[in-house]
Amino acid sequence: MASGNSIGDESSSPNDSAERDQIQHIQEELCGKEKELDCNVELKGSEQEEKSRDYMHNIKDTVQNEFLDQIRYFCSDNTFNEEQTQVVLNVSHAIWNATLSTPFNNLPEVIDLLHTHLLKSCVHRPPWTEAILTYADAKLVLNYFLETFFVHFKMYKLSCTRQADLKLDISYAEDTSMQFLRPTTQKNSSESEQTTTQLTST
Repeated sequence: MASGNSIGDESSSPNDSAERDQIQHIQEELCGKEKELDCNVELKGSEQEEKSRDYMHNIKDTVQNEFLDQIRYFCSDNTFNEEQTQVVLNVSHAIWNATLSTPFNNLPEVIDLLHTHLLKSCVHRPPWTEAILTYADAKLVLNYFLETFFVHFKMYKLSCTRQADLKLDISYAEDTSMQFLRPTTQKNSSESEQTTTQLTST
């Protein structure tokens, strides 16, 4: 009987080892597939980020080029010379960069910047500033920006800047103010008891 049991054990051990090897092979294949899936997900995520970044960059370039083309048309319609056109384009670049510097509303700051640049281009103080534009020209430029660019200011801000998501975590601290009041209340209650006892005794 013992010999039969030993023969049965010897005959079952190769099958068990083969099953273990097969299970280990399947587990290794599954781990390899999981790693491939993780790599594919990471690649897809990076590709999507690159595509969104390129798409955002293309939108900014398209809108900016259209904006500068309209400025050139405005200068040609008002018979500005080359120097005056270049000054207006420099002012437009400064206004554009200030607008896209933050996704938050900075309309008053951008308008102040426009006023500053236009005043500098009207005052003749070499070597700091040169009077390339007249006050009438500066007024035309200011009215043009107020009637066109600043009317669509929020649209430029929304389409050409990245939106910021605010994540706010609120944690409530334990109110320890009552801990300082408890001993005083107990003391006051004991004092009131003493006074009542004195009054009753008298």
